[in-house]
Amino acid sequence: MRFRSNRGGLPKPDSLGRWRPEVGVDHEGTRVRFQVGNKRDTTEAEALKRLNAIRDLYDRQCAELRLNFWAGWVHGWARKLAQSVPIVVEASPAARNIPGQASEELGLVRRLQSWGVPIVITDEAVTRRSRNQIVYK
Repeated sequence: MRFRSNRGGLPKPDSLGRWRPEVGVDHEGTRVRFQVGNKRDTTEAEALKRLNAIRDLYDRQCAELRLNFWAGWVHGWARKLAQSVPIVVEASPAARNIPGQASEELGLVRRLQSWGVPIVITDEAVTRRSRNQIVYK
């Protein structure tokens, strides 16, 4: 049975003022905690926006990948969502130099975007270059 993400509000902040809700479980069954903000520098609305984005990503990846835990590569993106929404992505140095790498990175980002993850790509040159490549099947 898959652990569903709780759709309540933000939990109470801890003694340091951090909002650290638990969303989903890892492959060992341990609940995963995300720090979505701090009372000193993050508004409750922004923290809730980040939390809802993480919950949506967890539910969608469980449905799409037929898993009942965080997939390793998706968990990394969820950690980025805990820091800011939308995620701003730049091309890696390898993507600028190796044509196939740009296509692979863009494919991963497009997959996450199709799941509803708010991602902004800043390097449009890599986006155009990967679109013009020939894909062999």
